[in-house]
Amino acid sequence: MADRTWNPHAFEVRKVHQEIGFKLDQDEEKLQLFNKYFFRDLSNFEYKIELLKNGEIAAAGSVGGMNLPPRNSSQISLPFKIPTDSTAEYRIHVQALLIEAEGLMLSRNIAG
Repeated sequence: MADRTWNPHAFEVRKVHQEIGFKLDQDEEKLQLFNKYFFRDLSNFEYKIELLKNGEIAAAGSVGGMNLPPRNSSQISLPFKIPTDSTAEYRIHVQALLIEAEGLMLSRNIAG
């Protein structure tokens, strides 16, 4: 836009072009990561995981870098238990953060 505010379509493009896929396995309480990159591993990323209860952070944790080769998947254990409370809405929010700077992206920047 002319005033440089983000157009809502930009958020959709950001999600579609995301190079790390996440899928929750509720039975085992694990998070599956899929490396969508074709030529790079995920060793320069750490993952910040938050459990939101009705939009508020109820629990949080992080998982350090892992050397996941291109086009492969791996599972990581969640740093918290998934509640079975049915009176609230729960969501898991995952962010991939750069450990070290890459080009124009500074360390601790959200990737994708």
